[in-house]
Amino acid sequence: MMLDDLFQFHDSLVSQYLGLNEKVVYQILGVAVSAYLLTFRSLILKTNYYFLLLALVFLGFSVVIDAILPPELWRLLGHWEYFIEDGAKWLGIVAWCSYFVNTSHQFLESEFSSTDPFKRMLVPSAADGGIGGELGVNQSLLQ
Repeated sequence: MMLDDLFQFHDSLVSQYLGLNEKVVYQILGVAVSAYLLTFRSLILKTNYYFLLLALVFLGFSVVIDAILPPELWRLLGHWEYFIEDGAKWLGIVAWCSYFVNTSHQFLESEFSSTDPFKRMLVPSAADGGIGGELGVNQSLLQ
């Protein structure tokens, strides 16, 4: 996402080199996000996913502004178009980062606390009879 924002792949490079329309690129990104959410839905539902929902709303709003709204509406706003679009994108990125920081904190807290709300979210350490002390997602939670 950062590289796309920096180099504007969806605006010019993809259409120039692959011959794809910008809207097709957004559809591909939508399918990828949907696949991610469906694949990890059981794990996501065990987290405080409100920041993730907020991120999806803001990032979706940014896409709507960029791809769907007609240019006639944006001419009325002048340079405010960039503030609204990039502001929504920035808020989406902040909410997305907040979700992953919060979720990482939850996972680590559940691993090292006695209350264990995630039922051992991480692979047990070697001291617990697990695999060499490496941290990783417990595969039983993905079912």
